[in-house]
Amino acid sequence: MSDPHQTSDPIHEYYQVTENCYTDIRAAREAFGCKLTTVDQYDQMEKALGIMYLHCPEDIMEIVLGTIEEATWRRPYFNFPLTYME
Repeated sequence: MSDPHQTSDPIHEYYQVTENCYTDIRAAREAFGCKLTTVDQYDQMEKALGIMYLHCPEDIMEIVLGTIEEATWRRPYFNFPLTYME
């Protein structure tokens, strides 16, 4: 009988690896550190960080949350509308 708590979700499995999370956090920081980032890219980056937060190991949740908060604060720097205002 299969374990109901076991998942075969590839996203969950990917973000359970701490190094994968750090790699994607690095990519997110590069995105919100570059003026060439488009609104769509920024939105996708924020969504990916949210998904990462739901699946990442507990010991790095605060790092992921801090990256999400930093991305939110940097959004006006790009003159992008705030997502909760849409």
